[in-house]
Amino acid sequence: MPKRAVDPCPRELFKLMQDHDFTEGNDWSKWAEFYDILYANGSPDIAFYIEEINRVGRSVLELGCGTGRVTIALAKHGFDVTGIDNSPDMLRELRKNREQAGSLRGPLRLVQGDMRDFSLERKFDAVIIPARTFQLLLSPQEQRSCLRSIHNNLKIDGLLIFDTANEDGTIGVIQRGEQRNDSNSNSAHLNIISHKKIKGKRQIYETTVAISEHFSEGNEREPRQQSVFVHYIYPEQIRALFRFAGFEEETCYGEFDRSPFDARSKQMIWVARRKLTLRD
Repeated sequence: MPKRAVDPCPRELFKLMQDHDFTEGNDWSKWAEFYDILYANGSPDIAFYIEEINRVGRSVLELGCGTGRVTIALAKHGFDVTGIDNSPDMLRELRKNREQAGSLRGPLRLVQGDMRDFSLERKFDAVIIPARTFQLLLSPQEQRSCLRSIHNNLKIDGLLIFDTANEDGTIGVIQRGEQRNDSNSNSAHLNIISHKKIKGKRQIYETTVAISEHFSEGNEREPRQQSVFVHYIYPEQIRALFRFAGFEEETCYGEFDRSPFDARSKQMIWVARRKLTLRD
């Protein structure tokens, strides 16, 4: 049977977003399924992390490991990986994905914990925070606490790597897209709509993602949506956080292909080194 024609802007999805009652708070019990859908077609960041971690060693800690997209890939490559996430639902999906991934060349340990304040029994060669997860820390206090914990669990001269958005004026703009997910035998077309909305004056914005799926045999699922609150951080603020928490910026890229960062870049990919001491 031919694939169902896909409306690039389904009315029911747009209405779903208009009717949403926005309240601040991230519900990760619903986000786990969305995350795997949104990243079904892969991402260029994994090859970047592999190259960077290889510069300093084999042990890596991932904060906000989610459903394991990066965590499992690094373990398959042979790294000694520890993943932290505060959502039992995310970790449950990660364990399922781990079973489906087959054998891993490196060990993989999972910890249910809070990236804002954690202490492990070892120090790592590298700490990574993929997928703009650092922006889920909604206040400078949370950001500083997270960086202090990283400093305490990272070897001297170890690498801290994370990416953040470079806001480009898309606040308030409806963004539409379509992607195809052939990760299983029941392939699907996905209609994806995202919308950013500023929340007050605290550099917090809300991104709402609405998804509908149309399957090859003609079935479809009810439209679903999930919102996430993130804190937009300016480059100078990140550099101030580094100085406070005992890190030295090594570089900031604009893309995972190592293109230099400039004002037109959509993202900031930060690479920093742990210094000997941090500020009191």
